[in-house]
Amino acid sequence: MHEHTQKSQAYPLDVIEPSTIFVGVDYVAALLGEKTSSIYNKSCAGRLPFPAYKAGASIRFKYSQILEWVDSLKPIPVRAKKKNTPAPQVSGSIKRGRGRPPKAEQVARLESESQLSNSQSA
Repeated sequence: MHEHTQKSQAYPLDVIEPSTIFVGVDYVAALLGEKTSSIYNKSCAGRLPFPAYKAGASIRFKYSQILEWVDSLKPIPVRAKKKNTPAPQVSGSIKRGRGRPPKAEQVARLESESQLSNSQSA
């Protein structure tokens, strides 16, 4: 019985070198946050930063090469937040954007048009 437990622990994970571990497309897709189909397409086109290996009908990647690539990535510098300064006031008419004018602007225009037509008819 003692021999059986030793046979099941013949290759514990701490003995395996990272250079001999291969991972599948699912692992790489989860690591990069992409779909598995994107990983397949990129590996066939040679657009991944690490090589792909064909193992039978599946595509595999060396775990150590993925770790090297991840270690070589540089962090994105964080830009300082801008202070909330009020927008400068533009004198005169404010240029309105495209699209339908706001309701208050529509009402004001209609009132001014009605006042003009009343003053012209009187």
